[in-house]
Amino acid sequence: MTITPTIGIAIMMNNFFHDLSVAMFGCAIGALFLLARERQANGDSNITALLDRFERFSTKTAKWSFIFILLFGAVRSAAFKQFEYLPMAEKGQIAALIVKHILFAVLIVWGLVQLRAQRRTKQDGV
Repeated sequence: MTITPTIGIAIMMNNFFHDLSVAMFGCAIGALFLLARERQANGDSNITALLDRFERFSTKTAKWSFIFILLFGAVRSAAFKQFEYLPMAEKGQIAALIVKHILFAVLIVWGLVQLRAQRRTKQDGV
């Protein structure tokens, strides 16, 4: 596939949105973690309604960000060899990408554990 300047810019923007989605996902998971700690520390407090709304927002943000990560990541993967691969980095670049994606997988699992813990906490009435 020949990459024209228009396709190149589209791929660059795709990569930007992929990275933005990862950042939003990380922030949402971090917020969910903090919300879970606040609930455990304070139980039923005056800020419960606010915490509930923020939790719903953070959960939706995490879910949609993850969907966008997969979609934009698929395009990024397809264009990787032509658009991003650095021959000078050789196997080191591939190893770095593997480590990055392993770390991201750990973040996803941690986020899912947090969501499950929050659901249990809510169901138990805490």
